[in-house]
Amino acid sequence: MGIEGASPRNSRAILRHPAALRSERLPRSGKRACGDCRAFVQVEILAESGGAPGVPNRGALESTLNKPRNLYRYCDGVTLYDLAASYGYGLVKNHCFVDGNKRITLIAVYTFLFVNGIELTASEVEAASFFLDLAASFQTQEVDIKRLADWLQINSQLRKRSP
Repeated sequence: MGIEGASPRNSRAILRHPAALRSERLPRSGKRACGDCRAFVQVEILAESGGAPGVPNRGALESTLNKPRNLYRYCDGVTLYDLAASYGYGLVKNHCFVDGNKRITLIAVYTFLFVNGIELTASEVEAASFFLDLAASFQTQEVDIKRLADWLQINSQLRKRSP
């Protein structure tokens, strides 16, 4: 596993569509998912690393989550790296959460790729450095998304599937 401490084991169920979670039990709490699973993801990450929970602008979060869906449906030649980069750029630049935006972004991108058969192989230090740089960038959205997609492709590999 490239990112130390990151595990898609629990994240797989968490990041699926909320309707798919209604009958599943959530990790740690044992409670059934019935609320906003994105807020749960944030709370889980912040419980591990610290910070204040909250979503100050739900519109920014919804916009961020819908952009990759639109890319997938309406653009030709979109790769999984492009979709992951779109999620990553939106989460880090739109400041969707009160705290932990870069941490949540890294885990979300890592999990999206993992669930789709790709493992991020960059070290934790390399990934943190890249996402800090991305958050501080003044480039255009197109330039930063392309840069993130390229970085993800260079720093990932196809996962070996168990027989």
